[in-house]
Amino acid sequence: MEKRGIKGIPKVKRPYWIRNGQYDPFEVYGTAIQFMDQHNGPLPKTTLPPAKDVEIFINRVLQEPTEKVTIDRQFEILLDISRNDVLGAANIGMLASRLMSRFSDQRAYPDLCIDGKEIIYQITTDEEIEPLMRKWFHKIARFESFNDVNGRNNGSGDQYYFWTHFFSACVYGQSSISDQIFQKIFEKGNEVMIYVKHKFAKRGGTVSDHYEASLLGRNIGLSISSN
Repeated sequence: MEKRGIKGIPKVKRPYWIRNGQYDPFEVYGTAIQFMDQHNGPLPKTTLPPAKDVEIFINRVLQEPTEKVTIDRQFEILLDISRNDVLGAANIGMLASRLMSRFSDQRAYPDLCIDGKEIIYQITTDEEIEPLMRKWFHKIARFESFNDVNGRNNGSGDQYYFWTHFFSACVYGQSSISDQIFQKIFEKGNEVMIYVKHKFAKRGGTVSDHYEASLLGRNIGLSISSN
């Protein structure tokens, strides 16, 4: 951010693709805790970056020459795409990494071209999805932690938990009473996200609760939003 001359988060938090709109705090929370394919409600308007930008980020990560693409490198790519909009970068990072990790947000992005393949929601099969998920899993860096004795931390999950907490911390900031309330609620965001995943998506156990990745994302976001 310093190298690019980015001063921080603007007081009025606008999605970079909506000229006169502002982030809806309820949509931010709803998007963060639940995959789009887990419900039939209307899709949010302020938290879904353009499909082309999500597609560009995914493909650039997959095409990176390095063996593992780390969070700092992802942030550089995201800032390039969002034209140095930090909130937009984090928003793309959350949706793109979550899509590639779980493929449970296809309703929001019904047709993408990923790694040269047309991913169309209505006809996509597990045979088409799983190789892409594996390639993403092996391409991105996982968060190493002291309790990761067997090297089993899930890098794909780590990424989207990091970007989710980073994004929400930046959006809510500390400027108003409502922001502070949402920040307080999101302190338990990890537990809520895991609860929703198990109770509503009927998914099984998780290898990692992504605690370290979430904590880093949240605290970095809080630090940026406080400046």
